[in-house]
Amino acid sequence: MKKVMVLLLCGMLIVIIASSGPVFAAENNLEETISSEKYRVAEVPELRETNADTYLLSNGTYECVVYAEDKYYRDENGNLVEINNTIVPAEFKRETNAYSYANTANSTKVYFSDTQPAVLITSGTNELAFSLVGSKDVNVAVGAKGNSYDFKDFDLQSDNCITYADVFNGTDLVYSVNNGYLKEYFVLSNASAPTEFQFQFDTKNCYIKENDAGTLDVYNSSRDLLFEFGALFAVDSAGNYTDALKYEISEVFKDTTIVSVSIDSDYLNDLGRVFPVLIDPSIMVTGDTSTYDTYVSSRYPTTNYYLYNWLHTGRDDSYYIRRTYIKFDLPSGIQSNGITSAYINLKYYSGSVPSIKAYRTTGSWASSSLTWNNKPSYTTTNASANAALYSDNWYRMYVTSIVKSWYAGTFSNYGFVLKDATESGTSQWTTFYSSDAASPNKPELHINYVYYGTRPYQSTNRDDINCMGYALEYASYISGPMLNLSLNEMKGKTTAQLQTYLAEKAESWMTTNLGASNYGVISNYNSDINTGWYRIILRVGFVDADGDGVYDINEIFDYHWWYQTNTGDWADKLGSLPSQYRNNTYNVNPANQTWQNGILYYNSAGKFYQVNDIRTVSW
Repeated sequence: MKKVMVLLLCGMLIVIIASSGPVFAAENNLEETISSEKYRVAEVPELRETNADTYLLSNGTYECVVYAEDKYYRDENGNLVEINNTIVPAEFKRETNAYSYANTANSTKVYFSDTQPAVLITSGTNELAFSLVGSKDVNVAVGAKGNSYDFKDFDLQSDNCITYADVFNGTDLVYSVNNGYLKEYFVLSNASAPTEFQFQFDTKNCYIKENDAGTLDVYNSSRDLLFEFGALFAVDSAGNYTDALKYEISEVFKDTTIVSVSIDSDYLNDLGRVFPVLIDPSIMVTGDTSTYDTYVSSRYPTTNYYLYNWLHTGRDDSYYIRRTYIKFDLPSGIQSNGITSAYINLKYYSGSVPSIKAYRTTGSWASSSLTWNNKPSYTTTNASANAALYSDNWYRMYVTSIVKSWYAGTFSNYGFVLKDATESGTSQWTTFYSSDAASPNKPELHINYVYYGTRPYQSTNRDDINCMGYALEYASYISGPMLNLSLNEMKGKTTAQLQTYLAEKAESWMTTNLGASNYGVISNYNSDINTGWYRIILRVGFVDADGDGVYDINEIFDYHWWYQTNTGDWADKLGSLPSQYRNNTYNVNPANQTWQNGILYYNSAGKFYQVNDIRTVSW
């Protein structure tokens, strides 16, 4: 009878504990359970996403760095490749057109001629080819070698820029390749420069149409939107802005369409104009623009600044109040419970010492259409503290509570508004690098978290599955005889020795039934585990009736298994009873808890394993 009592294991004591369960100690602060001494060990490529890198830290936790635009694109084989828009020599022909330069690596490729401004944009199977009408033959130059222009809000000398100098009298043309769009800058050196420019578009397989906003859209024959023209604007060297420009579809032929871009001559002839003047028409690839940072201006309440190179806060003479909006698409695989901290990093460029905070935005917005008049509201609840300088002009704002609420589904992720505490006067303003800046100056959202694995809580009432079968996602009652347990081998062992004995038997069973490559020993409850795996723990205990410190075969013995769900909370199944989800145990080390099965306590140390989450079980 005693032998049967012992070998039922996780089943015999069910009657005693049906109304009880593990007793958890008071919650610990998750950050206190993780060493603060940490550094990056390595990037984890399998956790890489198009807009995020993830690093394993020395204390077993993870740091995910999220960007407000994509850092990677998927190549033709589905592999994530780092985007590189540096313009380099690249011989390419399309029909009768020859191109000599292109951006290095991106899903959107842009090709350039080496004598006249002729451009080809390709995105998947979509193409758009065009050229500047009537320009001179010129020599092109890439990057800083192309020009010496220094506009406050625009970078015309990066490696992703190409310059066609003196295409018309007093006129240079500079192209800048960015993620999902092409910026096109006319630089007018004096008032005698042209006020109208014409482009010839190849429209054999597409057509161009003006939209209600006064900009242009490109459609294919199926009326699918392929490309969009950005809103026109001009700015002089003193920062004086105008949107008194327009597009016009001048002529439409069988295979070509002529589009003109013109600027109000009154703006250029103004006695206060400071040359050179920059004109910016831009072309965006529909569906490929995933950049989420911009700003709004109270002086120009209907103007969108999506394609500007910088972010601004505070107030100045030129634009009055400006606020920055920024949004990060949140990577998958992170649980709200596991987040230990989250903060925004912004790199300072110029202006005052910032006194900004990050606030949670409460409504949706789009970078390409956001203006002062249509900006969404925000809440001061859980706002960050003032941005603090921490290294080399980088400012940091902690937004842990906001990011946790997004992952928990409490609020929708509409991003942040960055607002200076002082929006009066004209001396408190700050300029930051935007997502258009060269790496590593782009805005970042850092999320530090514990990885709990991928297995969700799985509820079951089946009485033919016990604790071990449940923890291993193996729909079976894995009994003592199946593990080849022997009372004679167990007799006289201490709790620690019983733990070792049970672990050896369990590992032998797992090797045979799961495969040696699908489980592994780990040292602690928060030890690093493989991506796509999860954690389990084994503990044992016996009732030492005679007080001699070792197990006798007439004493009650039991062992038990728990697994960690992808929220960090632990779950288990006591014999034939229904499974149990242990709420608010995500910061609990199960090896330190007083877990009880009736009159028996599982008082051994914890034996921890990681298990490959590959089984599909119908519970």
